[in-house]
Amino acid sequence: MAAIEPSGDGPTALDEAVSSRMTTLSSEAKVQLFRSLFRGREDVFARRWENRRTGKAGYSPACADEWDPVLCGKGRVRGSTRKANCAECCEHSFFRVTDEEIEKHLKGFQVMGVYPLLVDETCWFLAADFDDGAWQDDAASFR
Repeated sequence: MAAIEPSGDGPTALDEAVSSRMTTLSSEAKVQLFRSLFRGREDVFARRWENRRTGKAGYSPACADEWDPVLCGKGRVRGSTRKANCAECCEHSFFRVTDEEIEKHLKGFQVMGVYPLLVDETCWFLAADFDDGAWQDDAASFR
């Protein structure tokens, strides 16, 4: 977790406090903290991918059937040159958000993305990105 660094001179006191506190937490406590901060859908999460040949990267639903030649629709659509996408797939078997998957993310073995909009169209958090020289004014006006 990185804090905002207004001076650009390196870690802030907040960075150091968070880092110190995080090293004393158990793995289970870190997973629960993550769950409390990034609460979203439990039935699916996104996994980051990168094509090393093209450099293209993105996120897709984490699926147990991904690239299975029989089940996965990411291959060619029958009778077409077009590729299917995950939304068109009838055979998906999405991985659920489990403590084990979160721990893999926290240890750097995978990059997870959260689907914040729940099935009932509610959301538990909001993310905002403030950039450039006026980020402090923008953040203050956001309240």
